[in-house]
Amino acid sequence: MFESIQDPVGVFVGREGRLMDHNKAFNKLSGYTDEELQDKTFLDFVHPDDHAMVLEKYRTKYSEEELPLVYEIRAVNKKGEIIPIEISVSTYKKKGKVIGIEIIHRDITERKQMEEELRESEGRLRNLYGSIPDALAVYVGKEGYLIDYNKAFKKQYGYTDEELQDKTFLDFVHPDSHAMLIEEYRKKHPEEKLPFRCEINGINKDGEIFPIEISAGPYKKKGKVIGINVMHRDITERKAMERKLQEYTEHLEDMVDEKTKELRESQERLVKSERLTAIGQLATMVGHDLRSPLSAIQNASYYLKMKSGSSKNENVKKMFGIIDKEIEYANNIVKSLMDFSRVQKPAFRKIDLISSIQDAISQLKFPKNITLTTNFSEVPTIKADPDQLRRVFQNISLNGAQAMPDGGELVISTRKDGNFVEATFTDTGVGIPEENMEKLFTPLFTTKSQGVGLGLAISRNLIEAHNGRIEVKSKVGQGSTFTVKLPIH
Repeated sequence: MFESIQDPVGVFVGREGRLMDHNKAFNKLSGYTDEELQDKTFLDFVHPDDHAMVLEKYRTKYSEEELPLVYEIRAVNKKGEIIPIEISVSTYKKKGKVIGIEIIHRDITERKQMEEELRESEGRLRNLYGSIPDALAVYVGKEGYLIDYNKAFKKQYGYTDEELQDKTFLDFVHPDSHAMLIEEYRKKHPEEKLPFRCEINGINKDGEIFPIEISAGPYKKKGKVIGINVMHRDITERKAMERKLQEYTEHLEDMVDEKTKELRESQERLVKSERLTAIGQLATMVGHDLRSPLSAIQNASYYLKMKSGSSKNENVKKMFGIIDKEIEYANNIVKSLMDFSRVQKPAFRKIDLISSIQDAISQLKFPKNITLTTNFSEVPTIKADPDQLRRVFQNISLNGAQAMPDGGELVISTRKDGNFVEATFTDTGVGIPEENMEKLFTPLFTTKSQGVGLGLAISRNLIEAHNGRIEVKSKVGQGSTFTVKLPIH
């Protein structure tokens, strides 16, 4: 029976612990033969670093409740190899008297390797647990006491290790969610339905409330569920993104309408631009084509007048007057066409705005039923092209006079407005219908019996070339006001 025990067994007697008997397994563990084991003591098989511990434990008087005495030491075999063993010590008696000890030596090399691997695995798991960016915690018992957590949990809730003692799950949850969580915590969820997930409001040490997503799974010990593992994920950014997405969705239709409107306006601008280009090309072509025959007509008229000499026929004189007048009118149309097709770059120089207006209107002849009133306020000098401004002021003044077929008053005034100077032309004429306001500066648009509708289009182009603008206000039956704004600098 002694020999059949697989673990090495040795019997040591006396104060020195001399080896008195052993089994074959002991020979195998120690590496010694029976002859070599003679006169060996217990300490001969123990690593020197463990001698003091062994000597402290070695004695022959043990109470029954202390036995067997089990502990771990490092053994040394014949080759000097260190072997971790667990020894189980019992008393050895002879004639009822304790004279030594019986020791079972169990090689625990494999167990130690497994323990080391387990420690490494636990270490890796602990490092992984600590490095997870989401807050993790373990709660046990009916009250849900906190027993473990990672660094992210401390950071998210702002507590120290000491402050987290005796905390429960509900201490980290906003009171509005307590009832729901208590109900869920008491439920027994089947394994296939775990982890249980829901969104609630968390609350940190400072009382700050923030949205979290919790994911809870069972925490087991020896196969029995004693609590829950909970991941607390801060979803503040996600909620903000969801709100933005919701707002975006709600306003998507408005955005589509707005973009559609912008696209339509862009298309209209493109069509208008293409139309203006076509009009410009047509104006250039017509202007060139008309200029030569007009010159020929004018020369022919002049020749006929010279041939007729001092004819006293009033009808002949009247006809020559009509020809000259219509040639001048046709030339003005050609000039307008050419001016529209190629707006010259302004030749800037310092000018006085009031003098420029006075020069422009002095060259015009107004009907006798039109009263011209000037109301000039002193304004700074500006840099502009005097010839181009004269053209603009004459066009607007003539338009104002033509808007008062039954007579009226044309008031021209100047003033400074911030970084601009203004020249305002106000008439008491028929006014402009609202439906015509948008078409006012459109080339070839006119409501007059004579004219091609290029005067205001040319005027706007010239003023925009000066980095200025023309503004219009009008009321049907009460007249119109055209304001030319030009930058001072």
